[in-house]
Amino acid sequence: VSQSRIKVVRRNVLALVGVCLLGAALIGLFMHMTSALLSNNSLSLYIKPYLIGLVEICIWLGLAVTTESVRSFHRDLQTETAVQNLMRNTELDTLKSQLNPHFLFNSLNSIKALVRIDPPQAQKSIIQLSDILRKSLTISETPMVDLLEELSMMQQYLDLEKIRFDKRLNYHFKIENQSLGYRIPSMSLYLLVENAIKHGISRIVKGGELFIHTRIEEKNLIIIVRNTGTLVVKGHFYGVSLNNLERRLHNIYADRASLHFREDNNFVIATLTIPLS
Repeated sequence: VSQSRIKVVRRNVLALVGVCLLGAALIGLFMHMTSALLSNNSLSLYIKPYLIGLVEICIWLGLAVTTESVRSFHRDLQTETAVQNLMRNTELDTLKSQLNPHFLFNSLNSIKALVRIDPPQAQKSIIQLSDILRKSLTISETPMVDLLEELSMMQQYLDLEKIRFDKRLNYHFKIENQSLGYRIPSMSLYLLVENAIKHGISRIVKGGELFIHTRIEEKNLIIIVRNTGTLVVKGHFYGVSLNNLERRLHNIYADRASLHFREDNNFVIATLTIPLS
């Protein structure tokens, strides 16, 4: 729920409480003045019940309006939560539709070339491909995964890409053991690695190198993907898939997570920062 909405509800509640208290104080003052002016005790006793009733009406009216305001706030909260969940599911479905055809086409071509020259490797590659596709298809049911599971998927993915690129692709892992138990958004590392190969290494005739590095730093999980190439910016972010990843990070972590790209000495460096709590 937006902070502005919370401030409005809080301000309305405080205003209603203030009105009730002010009304009670004024009526109490009026009762005191009336009692002092009226010498006839019977008349004073006749007026007081009406004044007390008026105070009760003001208090109940204030409570009713405050209750309705709180109920309206909770209805808006439920509506906004439902809309956010719908947006997340829509983005995940869009992500699945983007990933599968592109990766499937390239992988099947690589496996087709292996069938005649290396059947055992072709069989292994088919198993790896089916495992990757299964995970990508269940992203909506498992939006968060352990980093270790994501790295295992990256090993399978890079093994398949190695068949296609051969010596043009060399990859290296530098993983801090402490980071393996933490959870990250599903397919987030995949998107960074896939982007590095698609927009970096594949466009270089001689190919290049890919480095995946993870570490814990100041209560954050830092994931770095570094690849040979030059930084290509598309619009405000770095392409549709990474744009979707940024929105997913914001939906899950608000402003506590970040994704940054920079270029250094013919290498593109993507840094994903995820809070540990």
